[in-house]
Amino acid sequence: MVDPSNEVRGPSPGLSGTIAHMEEEFKELEKMNRPRWPLAIGVVLLVGAAVGAYFWLGRSPESGRAVSSAPVEGVRIEISQPPNGSLLEGAPAAFVWESIAGRNDYLFSLMLESAPTPILERSSKTATLELSEEDAQRLGAGIYVWTVKARAKDGKILGTGTGRFRIR
Repeated sequence: MVDPSNEVRGPSPGLSGTIAHMEEEFKELEKMNRPRWPLAIGVVLLVGAAVGAYFWLGRSPESGRAVSSAPVEGVRIEISQPPNGSLLEGAPAAFVWESIAGRNDYLFSLMLESAPTPILERSSKTATLELSEEDAQRLGAGIYVWTVKARAKDGKILGTGTGRFRIR
């Protein structure tokens, strides 16, 4: 049952306490229903920062193009020589990468970052590819990208690795 002393029946000067009480409750309800703009803006900024950091850290500083180290198929092959992102005075003597079990051979490819076709393509039975004197002379100043793919006997790609280096 409703207490009649709390009901507002009309604009009477004697009910100012009841109206003041209702105004306080109304203000509390307004506070509870306020838009959550600061929270929404914070979430948008956090997501934007995460996406921005991904694109900033996942891009080549020289070209601004995205760099992907994820495998095309299979597992990711770790490269070790030349180190990814290294600055070299001349052509590397050899390329070295992680060995993958069950592979038949590796497909190696080297290209200038801006070129549409590879400079070198080789097949190797081991996880090392040494450059010949002739191959090394073909490499001038520039940014190079190299990939290696581990291939099974049936031709299936078991893993992929990518590296990048720069020659002055």
